[in-house]
Amino acid sequence: MSATIVKNNGKFVLLTSDTGYAKKSWEEMILQGVLVNKQQAIESLKWVKHMSNEPNCIEVIANHDPDIKPHTIVL
Repeated sequence: MSATIVKNNGKFVLLTSDTGYAKKSWEEMILQGVLVNKQQAIESLKWVKHMSNEPNCIEVIANHDPDIKPHTIVL
């Protein structure tokens, strides 16, 4: 898993790649098609799902998500 947390004033945005292809991945625990370690992949999805539900999380963006449109995020 690769992820970056961008923080400001207690709020954050989580940028994730290779954890899941889209928001649906961590919402429904859908694993990637090719895995090196299934248990680590499951734990990564659980972590992203947990972080996405944190009250200070503004947004989680997966770099493969076709539903993400260019936009500005203010922290």
